[in-house]
Amino acid sequence: MTDGVARVRDAGASLNMIGSLVESLSEHIEAIAIASDEQALGLKEVNLAVNTLDGVTQRNALMMERTTPRAEHWRTKARRSAGSSRNLHWETMDPPPSGQRDVARQHPAQRVGCCVSRGKPEKWIKRLQTVDFDRSRAS
Repeated sequence: MTDGVARVRDAGASLNMIGSLVESLSEHIEAIAIASDEQALGLKEVNLAVNTLDGVTQRNALMMERTTPRAEHWRTKARRSAGSSRNLHWETMDPPPSGQRDVARQHPAQRVGCCVSRGKPEKWIKRLQTVDFDRSRAS
């Protein structure tokens, strides 16, 4: 009989140990489930960010596709203008006689008096340096 009591006691201890291991295993499975949910949420956020970047990249590519021909067009026009303006020389003109035009109300370019001639550019540069462009726009 003592032998049977010992076996029941050992069986009870074994069952208690199995119960605590199952409880521990259950806690680990729950932690894995929580981590999986967090990982799924993180992947959704990464997916959203990648989709947003893809959309921005596509818009930028489209914008470049539209802008490149325009830039080429303006580059060609600028080269033509630069080529045709190489032979132009600028010089200052005397202001009109008083009473004909109010010089203070003229645009600075009119006061400088840009005209095409074979003069020296130093003349109009000196004249431009004396013009207060900001003040002339306010009046």
